[in-house]
Amino acid sequence: LVSILDRFLHACGFRRCSTLIPDRAIERLVWCSAGVARDFLSLFERAIDYAQQHQRRRVGVEEVNLSVGESAQIKMDELEQDASQDARAARSALERLQREVLGQHRSNSFLMRQQPRERVYQLLQKLVDLRLVHLIHPSITPGRAGERYEAYLLDYSFYTGVRRRHRLHELKIAPEERPKWDALRKLPQIDPSLLVG
Repeated sequence: LVSILDRFLHACGFRRCSTLIPDRAIERLVWCSAGVARDFLSLFERAIDYAQQHQRRRVGVEEVNLSVGESAQIKMDELEQDASQDARAARSALERLQREVLGQHRSNSFLMRQQPRERVYQLLQKLVDLRLVHLIHPSITPGRAGERYEAYLLDYSFYTGVRRRHRLHELKIAPEERPKWDALRKLPQIDPSLLVG
């Protein structure tokens, strides 16, 4: 992601991206975009706008957080504009998921059993497609052999900036390494039935 950004900035006359955005803000940008290049670049673009509004010469963590909040609103608006039955069910599932994961478990990530043929699984995939929930590992066995779960991360916008949650256990993923198996196995297991009421 940084090399992509470097190429864009080089074309605009910047020799190094660190002249425009320090490492700490880059790390936040990578984390908030969940590794999705399109999200990474659009968040960076919005962060530049906020830096200009604040008359700053560099993009900081504060501008990244503001751009994440705006991005979340855009994603939710996209979901609102979809008037289908699936969209209404997905909105409801997202609200229930946030209450359970952020509220009850005080976590930003969770495990859910693989159930590809189930309706709740299809709703979860719709949330993944909208980049409101991110798949971080497709196959985890936290308990008995043969029980397969997937590890997910709620979008950063649900628990940062104005929506900041205190005492939240955040699964943090370093840009240069994969999440550790032990940390993933300890994530809260969410009962799929909670998402459909």
